[in-house]
Amino acid sequence: MRPVIGGGPLQAIVFDLFHTLVDPEDFRPRDFDRAERVAAVLEVEEGPFREYWEGELARLAVSPDRASDAALRYARARGRAVGPAHGAAVDDILGRYQDLALERPRAEVVEALRALRRLGLGLGLLSNAHERDVRSWERSPLRPHLDAAAFSCFIGHAKPEAAAYRSVLARLGVEAGRAAFVGDGGGGELAGARRHGFALVVLVSGQALRSGLRDRGQVETLEAEADLHLPGVEDLPGVLGER
Repeated sequence: MRPVIGGGPLQAIVFDLFHTLVDPEDFRPRDFDRAERVAAVLEVEEGPFREYWEGELARLAVSPDRASDAALRYARARGRAVGPAHGAAVDDILGRYQDLALERPRAEVVEALRALRRLGLGLGLLSNAHERDVRSWERSPLRPHLDAAAFSCFIGHAKPEAAAYRSVLARLGVEAGRAAFVGDGGGGELAGARRHGFALVVLVSGQALRSGLRDRGQVETLEAEADLHLPGVEDLPGVLGER
């Protein structure tokens, strides 16, 4: 039997991806800085490149362009002779740990998705990501357990834009008022889900706290944007099963 939320049956759950279902920080060394490593490979000054890259990431989040091409373009504009070997090295730096996270999700997360499916719920994914972030998605053990996946770089809209939420809900065939949104709270996604009318907005904080992405104070601030706060996705089937 499906859980009941707000007087009606919950039909679907939309998940964030990174720091919610998987976390590259489980694999990435704490001192690994992508901008620093890329600048070194391209032999460009780190400070100006980092400023450029931070702006470029916002564009790449809603564009299918390859992230490594954007980095090489910057180097060539500054007279650096870069070629395929540089591109491959940059590509590896930008996506190595995202690949590992997608290919090796925690067993308890995979089991949680199975349990939620047994509750009769449709499961979707909505991620703000550039193309290199999610290139390994097709190989992920998570993929067979999700009915729909929407990545900002391919749909052209990023959370918390309403169009991003609409995209994944349309793929699931449900209205926001019969769906839950689950995420770590990055980029205003929880507040955006609430504005869009999701029946339940859930903050999961365990991965972000474990990796140092957020501290306790930041998590407490995000709690105000959610209806429910859980340590992780693995806790969701039990909570919803009680409803």
